[in-house]
Amino acid sequence: MTPRQAQILIGLGTAVAVLLVLLIVMLVMDGDDEAALPTSPETTTTAATTTTAATTTTAATTTTAATTTTASTTTTSTSTTTTSTTVPVACPGPGAGPLPVGSTIAVDVFGDFDGDGAEDRFLVYSDSGGTYWARVELSYGHAAVAPDPQPGPGVINAKAVDLGGGADLAIAESLASPSSRLATFYAMYDCDLAAAPRDGDEIAQFPLRGSGMELAGITCVADGIDVTRARNTSGSQWEVSTIFYQWVPGIGEFQSNLGATAILTSPADDAAIQSHADWNC
Repeated sequence: MTPRQAQILIGLGTAVAVLLVLLIVMLVMDGDDEAALPTSPETTTTAATTTTAATTTTAATTTTAATTTTASTTTTSTSTTTTSTTVPVACPGPGAGPLPVGSTIAVDVFGDFDGDGAEDRFLVYSDSGGTYWARVELSYGHAAVAPDPQPGPGVINAKAVDLGGGADLAIAESLASPSSRLATFYAMYDCDLAAAPRDGDEIAQFPLRGSGMELAGITCVADGIDVTRARNTSGSQWEVSTIFYQWVPGIGEFQSNLGATAILTSPADDAAIQSHADWNC
């Protein structure tokens, strides 16, 4: 073999060795790239690889899309309604104290006259001098006496009636004459007992007549009283009227409203005429 042939063989061997080395390097780098790449649903972009005889450079770029989740917030507002009930303040001490010595009770009735839910007593009594007084005895011992008007010696009945406002009113019924009676309404004002007013300056005192040429009655309703009257004007003709008095608890007063008037004829309207003498409380 000539020296020239030997050089060619050595050059070919060297070239083959270099190619083998490059091939091994490329296989190793491809294996490393595959091991480094994550398994993900995101998108991966790989730049092209440039190879020279001596150096191989690989650049890999990975782009990951970010996902943002916003949770909705629900706010619930709760409205609370509180109902308060005002309880009457207890009156101090014994008030008027026990009944005077020598007193005689004419009539009495039980009811809730101060609005505290307990049973109280209303009574009319005469003292040792023969004067009649209206008195209330509250459940816990406090007593109050109305200064006036005195029911009079003809007191025959007492009633308790609820016209709204939480506390009962008391009614003293007394004889005004052989053919007529008077109904007087009493109420508690703080710790005092007094005759209830009507329309500001009059006592709530109404006549009751059940026969004769003039009739008068009272009917209690939920928030006041109907005061009725009937008067014979001539023969068979009767003029009848009704006035409603509303009880106003906040000021403790009866206030009148517009009444109604009509003409009725006897005997056809006798039942309606006589109803104006009803006493329903």
